[in-house]
Amino acid sequence: MTRNRMIRPAFTLVEMMVAMALSLGIMLILTESFKMSLDFVRGAHSTGELISQLNGAGILLSRDLQTDHFLDAKSAKNGPKLSDQRLDQVPTAAAWSGLGPTGGFFKIVSTDPGTEALAPSDAQGFKINAPAVNHQLHFTSVLPSASNASSFTVNSGGTTYSSQAAEIAYFLVPMPGKTTSVQAGGQQLYNLIRRQRLVAYSSDEVTSLTPVVSDTEVISNAGANVNTMATVMNPANRMPLSQLSSPARFGEDIVVSNVLSFEVQADWTPGTITGSTTAPRAFATNTDAPYDFIQGGGTFDTGAATPPQFVQIKSLQILIRIYDPRTKQTRQNTWKFAM
Repeated sequence: MTRNRMIRPAFTLVEMMVAMALSLGIMLILTESFKMSLDFVRGAHSTGELISQLNGAGILLSRDLQTDHFLDAKSAKNGPKLSDQRLDQVPTAAAWSGLGPTGGFFKIVSTDPGTEALAPSDAQGFKINAPAVNHQLHFTSVLPSASNASSFTVNSGGTTYSSQAAEIAYFLVPMPGKTTSVQAGGQQLYNLIRRQRLVAYSSDEVTSLTPVVSDTEVISNAGANVNTMATVMNPANRMPLSQLSSPARFGEDIVVSNVLSFEVQADWTPGTITGSTTAPRAFATNTDAPYDFIQGGGTFDTGAATPPQFVQIKSLQILIRIYDPRTKQTRQNTWKFAM
């Protein structure tokens, strides 16, 4: 007996819809997988860039802060390092002029920025510091020798000039029109600036730098004369903390851009002079202990006629937080330097 099998001419509508649904589902899964992969790669690349930028800033800070900052000691109250400046042992404010260093200075601006407006404390109740945008480091740096391999150099008018010492400053400058959001209330972004000007360490360097004393962007000067380690102690002879403005040098002083916070804190030994007897706050109220913001106005300056704080700075803690506008990520590093 012969049987005739009926051949189906095509898929049914239900089968077609099922197949289409499965195809769309697979395509959706693949699309999301590719999107997640791209987001991961983009985020990893951004993290790598932020780490690289912070590492570069850390290298500069380490090189500048771990050198000598003053001329050799003239008394038991001072020496070449910042921690050698024993302002905490000075009996009266007037006595520092005779006991302090003969050359070099170190100034710190470290005011308390307060707490975050939206989240002043974390889940454990510890205070969260608001971004520090007005902190500054301004100091002289002295390299071990004046050899070509160990000297500060600049180019002016096609000629290279060098010195064993330099006046260096770190500070923030706002990036015009740049915030973390296009909406109102976005946080301002900054450039971290490192300014450097050569200072004459010896009489020979005064002679070699004099021909270019008028180029105040690269040579530290006191009027018509080259600044020495002694004359630069006077705050009136120091460079203004502003970004390089000439077209030929614009941008070369930028260490890192899109900075949210540049925070400087110190660990110090308090002195006995009125206004300088406060020690860094304890951990119970300051999770950065033993580091804290400078008390009594937030400024420390060894070169001031009357230093605002008569304390011994033992070490510094520096925090830099930066932002990636593309991925909306932030990253920060913290460095500690024995001074």
